[in-house]
Amino acid sequence: MSMEGQNPTPIPVPSLPKGAGEMLRHLTTRGCKDLTEKLDTVSRYPFHRGGFGKIYKGRLHDGTWVAIKLLARKKRDQGQVKRKAAKRAVKESYTWFKCKNPGIHELLGVARFGNCIAMVSPWVKAGTLPEYISDHPDVDRLQLAYQVASGLAYLHLSGTVHGDLKGSNILISDNGRANLADFGNSKLRDDTLCFTTTTSCGGFSARYAAPELIEGGPQTLHSDMYALGMTILEIISGQVPHSDIKLEFSVMYQVATLGRLPSRPNNQHMPTGSAGNKLWSLMMACWDKDPSHRPGAAFVRDQLKIISGDTHA
Repeated sequence: MSMEGQNPTPIPVPSLPKGAGEMLRHLTTRGCKDLTEKLDTVSRYPFHRGGFGKIYKGRLHDGTWVAIKLLARKKRDQGQVKRKAAKRAVKESYTWFKCKNPGIHELLGVARFGNCIAMVSPWVKAGTLPEYISDHPDVDRLQLAYQVASGLAYLHLSGTVHGDLKGSNILISDNGRANLADFGNSKLRDDTLCFTTTTSCGGFSARYAAPELIEGGPQTLHSDMYALGMTILEIISGQVPHSDIKLEFSVMYQVATLGRLPSRPNNQHMPTGSAGNKLWSLMMACWDKDPSHRPGAAFVRDQLKIISGDTHA
């Protein structure tokens, strides 16, 4: 994606809100790079925006193209609210920085961007998983599902809950690999990054949310597995879960109250025969009403490898 017409400009480096500079030092003393001085240019306007915040495209002095993520803030952010926004950025950055695996989109470092702390990662041309599937409808979808499950298995092995797994939070690398991204709702088992007060990001994506989340429960490894099943469904079907329901609050009501489950895909990307039955049973297991009965990410990864082998036999 070109920055043509966006008038790329040098990054401004004003001072951070009170306390945010200390938070940034918490990150850098733990090994996370401060890339503020290495940022060369940045797009004048964001390339992507949403409830999560804004993504700008920038370039480092060495020519590397990067994505610069700023978390969403309220227009009236002042004082303590600004400090909380900075804490959210630092918490997400720290969780992301701790995740080192081929199945995880890399965090290059952090930077001061305006009066915010921004997350800097490699710019990906292929975009998100749904965008990639739309552009490459004949891609090996079981392989993509396997890669997503592999990334989640790594997170869970390290004791990390992703907290918002879905297609739009998965990026496709330049070599076509699915990488997990967006750790705004994630939780580390061994979180050594502590501040004087705590913040909580209790959000979830309704179409991927387990019933216990909708009912107010916490994000867990088990709720991640429910979301993994929905993400596999999204990969195979090419549609978001419960695509026949327009309103998300209706999805939440039907899932939590009526126990609604998605219908089995019947498109050309759903394997036929025993392989298709195994894949559907695997997805259904991820959606078990009892969280403790859901399979682990490593098990799903291994089963997807077997199913993929069956379809190519």
